[in-house]
Amino acid sequence: MRATILLLAILLAACGGSTDAPQAAATTDTPLSRADCQPAPTLPLEIPDMAPLFAIDPIGPLQDVTCDWARYQPAEAFCVRIDAVELTPGGTGPLTAEGSEPECRASGFGPEDHGLYKVRIDAPELCEGCRRLFIDGTPPLKAQGHAFYAIASFNPGHTIDPYSHSPNTKNFTNDALLAPPDTQLQALIGGADLYMKTYVTHTTRFAHSGAQGDYYIGPWYLNRAGERIHGVYVDIKPSPFGLGDPNLNAIRYLAGYNSGTPSCPDNLLGDLAGFNLLYAGCVERPGGSAIALDLHHE
Repeated sequence: MRATILLLAILLAACGGSTDAPQAAATTDTPLSRADCQPAPTLPLEIPDMAPLFAIDPIGPLQDVTCDWARYQPAEAFCVRIDAVELTPGGTGPLTAEGSEPECRASGFGPEDHGLYKVRIDAPELCEGCRRLFIDGTPPLKAQGHAFYAIASFNPGHTIDPYSHSPNTKNFTNDALLAPPDTQLQALIGGADLYMKTYVTHTTRFAHSGAQGDYYIGPWYLNRAGERIHGVYVDIKPSPFGLGDPNLNAIRYLAGYNSGTPSCPDNLLGDLAGFNLLYAGCVERPGGSAIALDLHHE
């Protein structure tokens, strides 16, 4: 599904989603919900922006939003307009939601809007002891299309439940063709995703493959307050052991992305630009976050 993930493998010195069941939701007495909650300290990375050789923050800046995690919790149902050409067999599947429906109105659509996709994904709340990491995708961005990214660290103990992420990004577990629901294969892939922590999204268009399940990729999702959140999040459970040096424990992201230039030939194809096939698309440039987050800070 993602041949271009090989690009990330070359970039990663260490990388690394969970079992097939979501982790427990946060409770009111979790330490991360207290008024004294503090975001993880940042470690600046002294890497120059050398785009196109290596771009800084190509899909947006990395942030720890744990102390305000509820603002980023997706709505139970909302609507998006699928606008990427879908080349996966079976296409987008039925797009039957109407702009007059309450979930679509709340998403910013009107009665004149038809053929929308109604997203119904029960994203887990922040898990006990986890941190919510957000990549702010507010335009403009260097990435102008598909983006494959990994949440990377030299500490192999950091994990992410494969369902603990925003609905506009996908990992292998969320692919109903590769990992059919309620099968042993899904459980095996979920166990690998727990540590792989690799994802795909799209920074300018919305794509959805009907045959591959409920998830989609796109620049935004709707939160519980009816706000469009531009970007993606993941909920990470810090490793139970530290490696001493903060730089070894720290979390960053590494990405391969479509820069929107003719370097990706499909950008010259007019309506076919940014087409989607099994959630894969052209990426031709690498990059990473400008900071790393020290998850073992005392």
